Amino acid sequence: MPDKKEESKKNRTMFFIDGNNIYKTLSHMGIKLSPKDYINLITFICKGFKEIHHIDLEYTNNNVHYYNSIPSINDGKEAYEKHMDFINAMKSLFNDNVTTRPLQYNSNEEIIAKKHELLEDLKLCKGCESVIKKTCSECIGIVKKREKGIDVAIAIDMVKFAYEDKFDYCVLISGDADFIPALNLVKKLGKKPLSSFILSKSYAYHLRQEFQNFFIKRENFEFDIQK
Repeated sequence: MPDKKEESKKNRTMFFIDGNNIYKTLSHMGIKLSPKDYINLITFICKGFKEIHHIDLEYTNNNVHYYNSIPSINDGKEAYEKHMDFINAMKSLFNDNVTTRPLQYNSNEEIIAKKHELLEDLKLCKGCESVIKKTCSECIGIVKKREKGIDVAIAIDMVKFAYEDKFDYCVLISGDADFIPALNLVKKLGKKPLSSFILSKSYAYHLRQEFQNFFIKRENFEFDIQK
């Protein structure tokens, strides 16, 4: 148990928020956070770590780093403008500590080429081949979007700021197990990585097991955070 002096001391802290991961998880629950809700979220997380682990985390708007993807305006001007308004509001709240990457598309060219290659192996008659090729091209399905570079940016920043001795505690707000190697590097650099996320299938088991954690329940968003 830490003594009273240790409990009362604020530890240098940096928060790394995986905006994509939070948005996807909460969307399935019918919850949408406003920029100001994120302040309440971080305050709630600090309170949780203090009550459960007796860790007093330092929180200011300067030590929060937020990461998110930017959709294409071609996906819809209204949705794009709303998202950019949200990003700009987050920049204002957290002193421009916001990193964005464009939302990119999975390429369908290789999928189409592979299907055509398989069709050629069937040695269809020319009339049949042209009809089936056209049908295959039209049935590729909905083009899926993917986030590119966000996870890498978060991992690099956590390790970089640990190396530069910018914090004592690193709080990752994400449920993605892909961050475990980066958090282990943070630990090797003499810092203390912490994990916090929404209690759901999106919160990776190994992430919870390997690091001190504080999980947020759905009801916390309804009663504690959004008020």
